[in-house]
Amino acid sequence: MLGFFLPAVLWIRQNPQNWSDTILQIDACNPLSDKLLKEYLDHVKIPHEFVELTDKSTKGPQREWKSYRAKIKRRLLRFEYALRGDHTSIFAYHLFRKRKNKIVLPRWDHYLEFYGKFPLIFRENFHPLRQHLLSWAGAEHMNEKPLICIIERADPPSIVNSEQGKKARWFKGYGSTRRRLLGIEECHRRLLATGHYSKVVNPGEMSLKEQIHAFSNCSYLVGIRGAEFLNMIWMKPESSVILQGSADFKNEAIQKKLAAACRLNYLELAHEGEVSPKLEFEKLKYLLPKLNHDHIPKPAES
Repeated sequence: MLGFFLPAVLWIRQNPQNWSDTILQIDACNPLSDKLLKEYLDHVKIPHEFVELTDKSTKGPQREWKSYRAKIKRRLLRFEYALRGDHTSIFAYHLFRKRKNKIVLPRWDHYLEFYGKFPLIFRENFHPLRQHLLSWAGAEHMNEKPLICIIERADPPSIVNSEQGKKARWFKGYGSTRRRLLGIEECHRRLLATGHYSKVVNPGEMSLKEQIHAFSNCSYLVGIRGAEFLNMIWMKPESSVILQGSADFKNEAIQKKLAAACRLNYLELAHEGEVSPKLEFEKLKYLLPKLNHDHIPKPAES
C-alpha cells in the first residue's frame, strides 16, 4: 500500500491529464496489490494495463539487503539524516522521478521503516489523500458504540500457485500459513456477550472499498503483526491499535511508526515464543479501558 498503491494514486491526482489517447502501463507488483490499484483505476476511468517489466524474485533484493555494502550505505544514510533531516539525499528517491515516458514510484514504507516518519511530500499530502479515498469509497462513520475490529489473516489465494502468482514477489508462506492469531472466534463471542461491539474482519477477502469501509468505522484494531495492519490509515485519529507480537519477527514493528504518523494510540502485546499466539479475552478486556486518548503520540515535527 505505502510502496505501490498510495504513491500511484497521489501521482495521478497531482498530474491530471486527458487519458483518452494514453494507456497507463504499470509494472505489475503482485496479483493482490495489482487488484487494489485496478479497482481504483477502473472507477476513475483511466485506461491501464499491468505488465511484468521487472523481475519480482525476492532472491536478489534479499542478497543486496544483507550485503556489507548495503549495511554501510544504511549507516551513512542514517548519519546524514541526523544532520540534514528532510534535506537528506535519500529524499530524491522518495520523490516521483521521471525518466522519459516513465515515472518511478517511491517506497514510502521503506522511509517510514528506516527513519520513523514519512517523507515531506507524503506528510504534506497524507490527510488530503486519505480523505479523497474515504470519499471515493463512500465511507461514513456510522457507529454509536466503539467498534472492536479483530483481524483474521487470509488463507493463501489460489493465484499464489498459478503461473502469474509464481512470477510475483511472495515471501515464504502467505497469510495464515505463515502465522495466525488463535482464539479469535472465542474472544469475539465473549466480547459480544459482555456488551462490546466486536467484528472479525478478513481483509484478504475484501475489495479495497470494503476494507476502507470496515476500518474507517473501527475504534480499536486488534490482530497479529502483519501487512493487514496498514488498514489503520483509514481509522479516525485517536483510535487505538493493539498488535499481538509473533516469534516470526526479530525486528521492530513498522506498525508502531505508522500508528504514530497517523496519531493512533498503539499497544504491542509481547509473544512468549509462539509464532501463532492465542488472543486472550481477559487480557484484551483489561487493556481496552486503559487505551484512553491521553496517551496518543504527537505527530513528528515537519
